[in-house]
Order: sequence, then structure tokens, then C-alpha cells
Amino acid sequence: MTNWDSVYHQVVDGNWTLLAAFAWQNYLEVGRGAVVVQVDQMVQAAQDTQEMDVVVTYLPGGDVARLTSDTSEIIAAYDPESEVVILFTGLDWAGNLAYRCKAGDGPLPPEAFRIYGRQAETQPWRLV
Repeated sequence: MTNWDSVYHQVVDGNWTLLAAFAWQNYLEVGRGAVVVQVDQMVQAAQDTQEMDVVVTYLPGGDVARLTSDTSEIIAAYDPESEVVILFTGLDWAGNLAYRCKAGDGPLPPEAFRIYGRQAETQPWRLV
């Protein structure tokens, strides 16, 4: 079984600025929600690399029919100016994992969006 905490740290630590920019852009457009990383769609980008091509989308918090009560509570409570909610779906066991992530050493979501602009939505999602 996959150690999803390890995958989470690898994805977030290696891609924070892009994830934060994408989250902030979608927050401005549709409101609170979660960045969805579909782990069942991860494909190794190239042989001899740790990078993975992955499907990343945004799930608005108002789409409660698709959210568990725990995830809905996380989305309702996070601070979009300093945090991002990341939801991993398609795990190798029933259920999803939602993480409430703080900026740490990286830029805050509004600053990350200033760095990437709308490129965040057009970037190929190649996570390290």
C-alpha cells in the first residue's frame, strides 16, 4: 500500500508555488474549494525521472454532493490567503485524503498567483 503522507509531502513541497497560484486563481473565480490531485491518473513523465504527469482540477466547496463532511469542514475553515486545501482522490483504498496546507517557506497564494498569473491553468501538471 502506498504511503500517502509521503506522496502528499513530495507533491506539496515540490510544487507549492504552482499549486498555490492555481488555488488562488480558482478561489477568485469560484470561491472556496480544494485543489484535486487525481492520483489514479498519475503517469511517470519520463523514464529515469521522479516527475509524474498528473490530472489536477479544482472542486468548489459549494459542490457539497461530492464532498465528505470532514472535507467540507476543512474547506469552510481554511484561510485562502495563506492556505490551500489539497484533496487526493483515486487512492488505493476507499476514500480520499484532504490536507489543509500552509505556505511554509513558499509564497502565499496571492503572491504565487502574481508569480504565475494565469499560466497556472495552462501549465502541464508535472509534479515532482
